Amino acid sequence: MKKILTLIVSLLMVISMAVLFVACSDNTDNGGNNGGDNTNQGGDNTDDDNNDDTNLDVTISDESLIADLDGHSLWVTSIGQAADYDTLITLLTNSSTVGLVEGTDFTADSTLTANEVASGDTVIIVAGASTKGMGGAGVDAAGEISRAQAFAAKTDINIIVAQLGGSARRGETSDAIFAAVCPVASVTLAVSSADNDGMFSGTWCANTPLYLYSRATNMAASLKFILGVD
Repeated sequence: MKKILTLIVSLLMVISMAVLFVACSDNTDNGGNNGGDNTNQGGDNTDDDNNDDTNLDVTISDESLIADLDGHSLWVTSIGQAADYDTLITLLTNSSTVGLVEGTDFTADSTLTANEVASGDTVIIVAGASTKGMGGAGVDAAGEISRAQAFAAKTDINIIVAQLGGSARRGETSDAIFAAVCPVASVTLAVSSADNDGMFSGTWCANTPLYLYSRATNMAASLKFILGVD
């Protein structure tokens, strides 16, 4: 009987040690994974800290960029049919931001064509594609890219490009639109995350003025300046 009890106690000890070993192994794996995640997060934060914000959210003050609206019309259109178009109109018409009156100070037409714009007019193009938006407007990507190219080819108008959607408004169709209109724009205003890969600053706007903003609402003062709003 004593031998049996001794055997049972030994067995229990072996089982306890096995359980303890498994628990320790699990803790080590979790600790390793958590450590890896924390390291990655630390890396991301370091990248953010190293971003150069010196030229971010700068209000335009270059008088050569002021649109000539004396005897000329101001148009707002969308190329890509994203909801950013409505955001810009709200920004332009809100009394606390720009304070223009739609229908009086400017004409908004989401499917405006280059042929409808008279020589000397200014067009704010809200650029950035939305599959849902294009479907709702009854247009397609090829048609929107073609419309962008038609505006770019019309050299007697003033084009202002507004990119409000940041990185969410990047992709094959959006990029084709930017490639068409940004190089001929008098100025491009964009949400900074859209330029994470440097395509705006290094390619599309390499030879034209580019102003980057941390959010779309921060463009208001610059819009007021270039549109001559007191």
